[in-house]
Amino acid sequence: MGKLIPYALKDTPNLIESGIFPVQKLSYEAQRERNSKSSQTLTGLGSYWKGRKPLILARAVVLGLLLPVTNSAAEDLRIFEKLLAFDSVGLARRAFSKGRITLRNIVESSISQEEYLDYIDNSAVNSKKPRWKKNILDEAKIDLIELYLNTLSSYPERADLCSRPEEVSQYWLYETIWSSVNDHLKEWGIRASTFHELTEQLGILRFGKRPKVGDPFAGGGTIPFEAARLGCDVYAADLNPVACLLNWGAFNIIGVSNARRDAINKELENICFQVTNEIENLGFETNEKNEKAKSFLYCHQTRCPQTQWIVPISGNWLISKKQKTIVNMIPDFNTKSFKLKIQTNATLDEMAKARKGTIDKGRLSYELEGKTYTTLIKQLRGDYTDSEGKSANKLRRWAITDIYPNAMDVFQERLYAIQWVNSGHHSHFNSTTYFNDIDILDQERENQVSSFVSTNIAEWQSLNLIPALEIERGKKTLEPIRTRGWTYWHHFFNPRQLLIQKLIFEYAKKSEFSAEMLVFATRTIDWNNRGCRWNAENSQPANLFYNQALNLVWNYCSRSTSYLFSQWSLGTISDGQNLNQNQEILCRPASATQAADIYVTDPPYADAVCYHEILEIFISWMKTELPNPFSNWTWDSRRTLAIKGEGIEFRKSMTEAYGSMANNMPENGYQCVMFTHSSVEVWVEITNILWASRLQVVSAWCVATETATSFRDGNHIQGTVLLILKKRGEEKSGFKQHILPKIRSEVEKQVYTMMNISGESENNEGEPLFSDADMRMAGQAAALRILTSYSSIDGEDVSTFVFQSTVRSTKNAVAEIISEAIDIANNILVPEKLNSSTWTSLSGIERFYLKLMDSNTTKLDTFQNFSKAFRVSDFSNLLSSTVANKAKLKLISKFYNRDLSETSVLGQTNLGRLFVSLQQLVTTTTEPKDVSIHLQNSISDFFLVRDDLINILEYIEVKSPETEIREASTLLIGQLRSLRFFNQ
Repeated sequence: MGKLIPYALKDTPNLIESGIFPVQKLSYEAQRERNSKSSQTLTGLGSYWKGRKPLILARAVVLGLLLPVTNSAAEDLRIFEKLLAFDSVGLARRAFSKGRITLRNIVESSISQEEYLDYIDNSAVNSKKPRWKKNILDEAKIDLIELYLNTLSSYPERADLCSRPEEVSQYWLYETIWSSVNDHLKEWGIRASTFHELTEQLGILRFGKRPKVGDPFAGGGTIPFEAARLGCDVYAADLNPVACLLNWGAFNIIGVSNARRDAINKELENICFQVTNEIENLGFETNEKNEKAKSFLYCHQTRCPQTQWIVPISGNWLISKKQKTIVNMIPDFNTKSFKLKIQTNATLDEMAKARKGTIDKGRLSYELEGKTYTTLIKQLRGDYTDSEGKSANKLRRWAITDIYPNAMDVFQERLYAIQWVNSGHHSHFNSTTYFNDIDILDQERENQVSSFVSTNIAEWQSLNLIPALEIERGKKTLEPIRTRGWTYWHHFFNPRQLLIQKLIFEYAKKSEFSAEMLVFATRTIDWNNRGCRWNAENSQPANLFYNQALNLVWNYCSRSTSYLFSQWSLGTISDGQNLNQNQEILCRPASATQAADIYVTDPPYADAVCYHEILEIFISWMKTELPNPFSNWTWDSRRTLAIKGEGIEFRKSMTEAYGSMANNMPENGYQCVMFTHSSVEVWVEITNILWASRLQVVSAWCVATETATSFRDGNHIQGTVLLILKKRGEEKSGFKQHILPKIRSEVEKQVYTMMNISGESENNEGEPLFSDADMRMAGQAAALRILTSYSSIDGEDVSTFVFQSTVRSTKNAVAEIISEAIDIANNILVPEKLNSSTWTSLSGIERFYLKLMDSNTTKLDTFQNFSKAFRVSDFSNLLSSTVANKAKLKLISKFYNRDLSETSVLGQTNLGRLFVSLQQLVTTTTEPKDVSIHLQNSISDFFLVRDDLINILEYIEVKSPETEIREASTLLIGQLRSLRFFNQ
């Protein structure tokens, strides 16, 4: 057995840079974690921070950067998968924890009877409910579960029956792997029985000490938390103090002992009791029948300029789909207003009608005496363009002491329904509730709340119990000013909400666990404001940050105190978090980087979420009287320092940050940049930024991390690119004509190596390890390994390209080399039935469509990965569906004329012209000969490309799912061959 020698691995490549990374299994696990929503480990601290990367991804990256390669790639991968619990034993333990595999499943599987008979109670062998024998050890059950899982054909089928790795006790999950790990790494003297020991020993071998992982863009805290759980020293930094708060909570709430967590939960319950009791004593949430309110539903209303009626504004009047409850607008001709009356047991037609409210596409629209009146909302606001050409309106700007509209405001507010908990069922969980419209007593209680808060708000603000922070205009924060007239952050809260939040923060600051309580107090802000829309589908209010914006709604919900506290909990967290306690959290810009051996970052880029603006709503409540360490942080968004937007300032800020990291890492240190974006231009831009930061790409992987239900709406990207980087060595100059042959050799070597590994995996496990997109990405990384090793190309320093004001459109040697390198990777993986010469002649959009014809994928990230590989900036017109996990390539017969016109990208290609010809053969009576002649006339170099056209048609003839198109391809092939015969 070897001896642990410091720096013995100093120059030994790690797994992730050497092409050993279980990307497909990791993709599945990452998406499972993202799909788990509220059961994710860190979201309990606050789901308002969007885009957290999965914990399993961070774990795989850190381990992959520490583990060394040996002389056996297959064995390296096997050990790597054991450490991630992706192996058969790890899956069996995770499945045992989940409890979904029953003994009956095992008996009915293909496992032979002799393998399980000794485990079953003899009296129940042939029963529909077989039973385990008494005293059967859990380990024996796990062995049998492992056999069962191995009968399933794919990894997703197996993993779907398992708990996620972070949900299981870490000690128990991994207790059986250490002998294998130690044996595999014995030449370096590894002797570990925990991740902390393994991490420390690998760190000593690489860096002479326990490794330190830094993340200066810490955000929601995934990377620092998982690095600490593996046993690394950690520093987490972020300019935004709310991000620092979340990171502190991850370490000091989730990452603490069970005893400490129990004490925190007890204090949560104590504050919940105190606040609820105070509200109950005020009598604002209880009716005359002693029933307790659960939810208060509000809407806006305004005076219609056409009729002078007061009209309530709401997107819909459906209250509860499950309880068949709607709101009816009843005209009151005496007051020229509408009464809002609750109706229960509504019919399907009535509910469908209720879904249409009084606001639609920026218009107020309602019916009165059989006539419909419509007014633009911007007309009600009095929108105009001022003398400086800026948009403005005539809405009154609210004052610092305003908590509700005054009588002259354009938009008023109105409580129109209350959800009550029936008498005798005062718990909001598993309780019986009903909705009622507002009577005189309800309105009196509402007025009392407003009066109470209005009377005290000036004093509360002077005592810093209520925010008094003005809303600074910005990209996202202009909206509440422009559309509501709100000018201070507390305007996002109505009187009820202000009172509850004031009490929560007041009691939190007094607590002996004040720091922990403030983390949860901050979370309640997200669930207790005027942006919490009412969801009739599940009869529940949503939170403000259900996506990445400040969402203003016309009808919103205010939770009662005790119902709000359903969001005031830690939830169920598995034990065994066991964090390394050597952690530091810094509230500072990314450019002020601290030293680390490894940096793992998920940076902002291009259209990143404007956290520096939208999270000021949280900052407004955290300005004063804070405990350590919060009091040491700058509770200001510091917008001018935030890395945001795009263009030259963005590139300069990013280069400064990554250059600082490069300066503060050892010569054998590593960086991993997690990059999630669909734009090919932005992808090239981030690569250039890292290059200008004196970093060299050594590997790149694409992992599917986002899901159909993640925070981005529409055609969001699903794949996360992992760029693995090291410091660039000595300054090296090169010329394009000398660099390209090296790139070709490196790309071919990388892709063929991965093809061999993937083939072995398919033979052994029934499924390939890497997809074509994975190999293309790795091929591009191989090209970048060579390219980014140079400091100048054709006599021009690479940093100059980054700081050009039009970097995206600039044609230079770097852009041309990257383009040609991508072509090299693409040309290696030619689809079956297409000749290499044909494939080489095709444009990116042609390759994209033909390659995806050969795939049955419905995953949007696959399309996005290929769009990067083929440099197709917009592929939406090539798809019939762009819904994540339901994406679908458009059938040839379904392309519109505009899609195939000579002015369209596809229409300008020979593939597009072939599509036109095939459509003509299928949908018109045009003679085949005339179609072929028309095709010949539309292609100037027809006789030079005729063989390629025939080869493409032969491919379509096999791959197209449309019978008519396949038949038309056969017919057109014959015509083109005849043309060749007659022209000879």
